Amino acid sequence: MKKFHFFTLLFCIAFLTGCGGGGSGRNYEPADSFRYAFDNRNEGIVILRYTGTNLHVRIPSTIEDYPVVGIGVDAFMNTTVTNVTIPETVVIIGDNSFRNTSLSSINIPSNVERIGSFSFGDNSRLTTITINNESMSIPIDAFGGSDSISEDSRSRINEINPDAWFERNYGDWLDRVRNNR
Repeated sequence: MKKFHFFTLLFCIAFLTGCGGGGSGRNYEPADSFRYAFDNRNEGIVILRYTGTNLHVRIPSTIEDYPVVGIGVDAFMNTTVTNVTIPETVVIIGDNSFRNTSLSSINIPSNVERIGSFSFGDNSRLTTITINNESMSIPIDAFGGSDSISEDSRSRINEINPDAWFERNYGDWLDRVRNNR
């Protein structure tokens, strides 16, 4: 009988603290799931690389009492993440940051001012993009190679920059130059 109570108590503690169940009890990824650095210019943390293994990632809004203000170059590139929640504190998403992942949708918060080249490029499963800041800067190749994006998401992005789908390489550039003569 004592064994039963001990295991019941152990299970309750694990359930309440979020242990077991694949980390589903946690609200955010722990800081040690990221390599990060302090950004003096934006006075906050920039995620340099995701080192965790979860498919569903919720980036914390603060690390070491500083706001997470950026997602750096290549931070999630070539990972298997399928879902990422970006906090409202992020203002910049760097080049290639989510390139070639398994994302199916992304919600870009309203405080994001700029996303980088190929930041969401080469994502064959990406279908839905929600942009909450229509004055955000989107480079010409931000979504290049992500061919499964829904028509609704495409039309909304086209209002900001119709060239967001263009893949910047010499052959494409040369074709454009020839066609505009």
